Amino acid sequence: VDPITHELIIAYEQTDEYSQSQSRIYVNRFDMNGTPLWDEGKLVADWEGHQYSDVLVSTYEYEDKFCIIYNKGDGYNSTVHAVGMDDKGNPQWNVTMSTATYPKAMCEYGTGFHSGQNVVTWVNSTSGGLYGQNIGQEGEMGYITPPTPPAPCLAPTNFSGEYYYSEEMFGAQLSWEAPETTPLHYNLYVESLKEVIEIDAEYTSWFQEMAPGDYVFRLTAVYDDCESNYALTEAGEDYVFFTVTGVDELNAEEPVGDGKIYTIDGRCLGTSLPEGFRGMYFQNGKKYVKF
Repeated sequence: VDPITHELIIAYEQTDEYSQSQSRIYVNRFDMNGTPLWDEGKLVADWEGHQYSDVLVSTYEYEDKFCIIYNKGDGYNSTVHAVGMDDKGNPQWNVTMSTATYPKAMCEYGTGFHSGQNVVTWVNSTSGGLYGQNIGQEGEMGYITPPTPPAPCLAPTNFSGEYYYSEEMFGAQLSWEAPETTPLHYNLYVESLKEVIEIDAEYTSWFQEMAPGDYVFRLTAVYDDCESNYALTEAGEDYVFFTVTGVDELNAEEPVGDGKIYTIDGRCLGTSLPEGFRGMYFQNGKKYVKF
């Protein structure tokens, strides 16, 4: 299972029907619904007059890549080979892990690329000797310097927001606490407008004048190789919702301006509300309705 995408990677042999004396190796990737993502599969090793066997898949710990390891022989003597592939199934490198030809039976699993290293073992099925080889994420053999793990993909915390009003302007006021790991920037998702606003990582607050309406905001932190989950509010919600009205909420019942009602294009509707209005707001001393 790919530890990054949680998709299933399967490698398998296709043996020739007539003689069963040679084979191919294919690999395919399946999503969590069991749907194959690479049609009939990606070819790893083609017909070469050899019999492939003991096909293993090892996934990388921190990257969306993987490795196919297999025996290649004449049905008796064999060598051990490895092919590194990217997340699209394209070969990145191809190495021989054991060039000595003798009867090999590979162990069922490698150790996986923990700390960048994968130990693969096999048995000399004639003498019973146990052998092993360490391989790295780029196909290198022997001792492997452990890779630096990626920085944790931490989300901002204590996300909060409110409708802001003053005599000069009104709109949305948001704030949050920065994660311990400094991101490249923040992504603010204004879902009501289907917009994504990029905010510099040095800021932990944001204000923008907004037209009257209902707004849902979500916030993430963006790093070199990942985007965090949505920031949570103090109540544990992953969004902030409020309504921008254009009205001073503390004094909404007080008379404003000349008491007449206007449409957004300036037409005076008199002093009574028309049918079909959705809301009301005040600006520059005049009362407006929203349909």
